[in-house]
Amino acid sequence: MSAVESKEKGKILQADAIRRGCPIADVQKRWQSCQTFLDVLGKGILKQLIAELS
Repeated sequence: MSAVESKEKGKILQADAIRRGCPIADVQKRWQSCQTFLDVLGKGILKQLIAELS
């Protein structure tokens, strides 16, 4: 991730924390959980596609 992307992500996380009225650490954990879920989901879909194409 570039410095610009990192800075933008920080701004988005901060805005989300303010909107939700919770600490930024909680928002970071939520985002990380979502990213992990999407990574796992994506790998599962990729494996399924490879199996179907084989």
